[in-house]
Amino acid sequence: MKISDFCLPKTDNMANSSTKLTINIVKQKNTNKLGTRCSSEQNRTAHHHGGEEEMLSSRSIWLAAGLSAIATSAAYASAPVVVYVSPNPLGVNEYLKGGAAGAQAVAAELGGTAKVFESVDPITRKRDLDAAAREGAKYVVSIGFEFSDLLAPIAKSNPNTTFIAIDYCPKDRGDNIYCVTFREYEVSFLAGAEAGWMKPGGGFAAIGGVDIPLIHRYTDAFLAGVMHASPDAAVRPVQWVGGSNPFSDPARASQIAQSLYFDGVDTIIAAAGASGEGVVDAAKSMPGKTVVMPDINHCPSAPAAILDNVEKRADVAIEISVRAAEKKELKPDTVLGLKEGGVALTTTSEAIKPSQCLAATDKDIVAKVEQLRKDIIDGKVSVADPAAAK
Repeated sequence: MKISDFCLPKTDNMANSSTKLTINIVKQKNTNKLGTRCSSEQNRTAHHHGGEEEMLSSRSIWLAAGLSAIATSAAYASAPVVVYVSPNPLGVNEYLKGGAAGAQAVAAELGGTAKVFESVDPITRKRDLDAAAREGAKYVVSIGFEFSDLLAPIAKSNPNTTFIAIDYCPKDRGDNIYCVTFREYEVSFLAGAEAGWMKPGGGFAAIGGVDIPLIHRYTDAFLAGVMHASPDAAVRPVQWVGGSNPFSDPARASQIAQSLYFDGVDTIIAAAGASGEGVVDAAKSMPGKTVVMPDINHCPSAPAAILDNVEKRADVAIEISVRAAEKKELKPDTVLGLKEGGVALTTTSEAIKPSQCLAATDKDIVAKVEQLRKDIIDGKVSVADPAAAK
């Protein structure tokens, strides 16, 4: 290898950032100007043994400097830009905020940078997806079914960008779209068993937003978990919020919940988005009645009424998928469950102590839930996917 291999030729195009970085690093290695040093090294002729030793030493120094510059330049060039696009402003939505935190964490881990685009409607969602790709993102991460009809055409127009769809998967997708979904039914079953152990022989119900396969992963699996833990429990048919705003109608959900509570139901799982707050209000107004909430830890808002939460970890999903993509190991479809940490009960997570969930107060129940969690992961207890039958 010649010294001149590491001496950059003089060109008019020096705008490339990696080239600039290489020049800067080499200059830091030697106080002489780069052009002068290269010229002197290229023209040097060894005439005696001492000159040969000096030449060898100089070559070693420049070899080390050159390799360091190349490695650092390559690292700089590959540092990923991760853009997280949310369907709505983050605001107080802890689920969406969790996704943003995951994007920022994995970008920092990989030595890159993260940006967050907060959309507000279909127009801005489409615009933000397109802008993320045009601004040079290596990974564009979108979260939520709101992007289902928007992602495919934008991904097709940006074939060199990797698009990661969290918690949804568009029907028509190209090779640069990767879907990450969850096995919600595993954690919902676990929550049902926990509820059954907390109130053996009690009454249990489920309220969903609309009757679609995804929601059955919460409602049906929860009731199946109840029966696993308490075979003599009274299980009611699933109730649906329905109407024009099934996921944003807490008043309607509260009315349904009150009727169920008055009819002897002790615990309800709410799988109806913001409508679930109406179920919490109903439980708070009737001492002894409890509710299981979705996606995040809601317990601090009503510690006397919320039994537990079936958490869906957007942060974990984004960290796992981007990390795998960077290693060229991301599959077109990734499904995360209890084993991968993509879903979890609040009482079995690291946040159990400050969770303020009712279930966390009973150590014996927590231990039984933890054992069941391990049995599901190990395959000793099989949990059926209700959506598969819909």
